[in-house]
Amino acid sequence: MSGGVEAGWRMRDEATRHSTTRYTDARIDWRIGVACALGLSLIFAAQNWVNDPSTTSIGVLFARQLVTWLLWLAFAPMIFDVGRLMRRRGVMRWSSLAIFVAASVVASVVHATVSVIVQSLLGIAQPGELGTAIAMTISRYLAANLVRFASISAIYHAFAYHGEVREREGSAAALAANLAQARLETLEGRLQPHFLFNTLSTLKALISQDPRAAESMVGHLTELLRATLDTGTAEEVTLQQELDVLSHYVAIQQTRFPDGLEVMIESEPDALEAYMPHCMLLPLVENAIRHGIAPREASGKVWIRGSRQGDALHLHVQDDGVGIGRAPMATNSRGIGIGNTRARLTQLYGSAGRFHIGQALPTGTLVTIELPFRTRAQAADLPPS
Repeated sequence: MSGGVEAGWRMRDEATRHSTTRYTDARIDWRIGVACALGLSLIFAAQNWVNDPSTTSIGVLFARQLVTWLLWLAFAPMIFDVGRLMRRRGVMRWSSLAIFVAASVVASVVHATVSVIVQSLLGIAQPGELGTAIAMTISRYLAANLVRFASISAIYHAFAYHGEVREREGSAAALAANLAQARLETLEGRLQPHFLFNTLSTLKALISQDPRAAESMVGHLTELLRATLDTGTAEEVTLQQELDVLSHYVAIQQTRFPDGLEVMIESEPDALEAYMPHCMLLPLVENAIRHGIAPREASGKVWIRGSRQGDALHLHVQDDGVGIGRAPMATNSRGIGIGNTRARLTQLYGSAGRFHIGQALPTGTLVTIELPFRTRAQAADLPPS
């Protein structure tokens, strides 16, 4: 009866799961990195030359700075890997901060060492012994290199955060569209065309044969349609409301099968005010009648029970029909409601919503639903991610 919405709920669950993953694959175009290295080299070379133009030519100063910044560009993938590790572990965790500090110190020392060696090989290093130059560069530029490491790391986190926000917005938009479509399909699918067609066909025959039965059937159909429309897009109703709607549906079906269908609806009094997903029992009862009772050439029974067990509401739909999976292919292949019921329970209650379907003894099918016992409906909007 509401099987058409199954795909919408499934897409909703996939979107929700996707939106909760961290965006850790931030990347920067290498051409942008090279352009930044060239620009920074030119800026710092010009600054050094302005401060002391008589010591070294602008070309040598630029070459030194270019080595410095191109090395930082080469270190960027490693710094990004540290950022990914921090985001997976949690940026503000002490272990993540310790990894960041250790990586920044190691990178600063290695960068200073490699920078002096490369400059010496290119003939642009400051005069002096190599070991002494390395030690002086490490001590002189340690603080600056730590800041540069932190700046590149901040760039990564900015890109990663932007990606997360963009991904969440995209997932939220897709989620809203899927849920809107699912709700529309739910409204359209609460009364399947085959049910209305069979009901109207029965009415046509009853009008001349049994006018009172036809009048009663019209009354039940009117109440069923009114109850379905009155709830609008409500996600949840009380068990009492659900059973009231179900009683009209059952009365119509019993009129269609006057000698072959017995339906018993039972509920503990304290369970009637509990909230449950709207129109969840209808498709399950229809499955029981259509795929369990109808294929057998004998009378059949359906039991609907509601009860409270501690903090949980238990719902049972059982029939003594042919059993799950044993209906003829013409009917069994068109089972409805099972996938949608599972998806709705997960969407509304998470792991607290349970669904089980199995063989009843000695024959038939038993569906059991368990959900949190509440006497107030939760919001119909999406739960926060």
